[in-house]
Amino acid sequence: MTNFSFDCTYQTTDCIRMWKLESSDGTRLRESFDIFDRRPHTGAIESTQGVQRITLRDENQNAELVVSDPQGRPRIRIGVDATGMPAIAMLNQDGKEVYRAGK
Repeated sequence: MTNFSFDCTYQTTDCIRMWKLESSDGTRLRESFDIFDRRPHTGAIESTQGVQRITLRDENQNAELVVSDPQGRPRIRIGVDATGMPAIAMLNQDGKEVYRAGK
């Protein structure tokens, strides 16, 4: 796994992260660019890393943009699969698909 992160404060806080994960046999590959909310700094020695809100990823030639709500639950998925088929999906707070366009 390769990881490159930017932090928001002097504490351990990822705001923007780019990473790559490849299986040892080379058959699986995932690359991702993630954006996190930042929790308010309280002065305590703790992470101010909030929830992951945006993910742009390519996993085994399936490209996808995922937008999550303030609680970190995926709510919108936009992608194009390895065959070139596009799709847009909207999810409710329980992760159930409530709208879909495309495959």
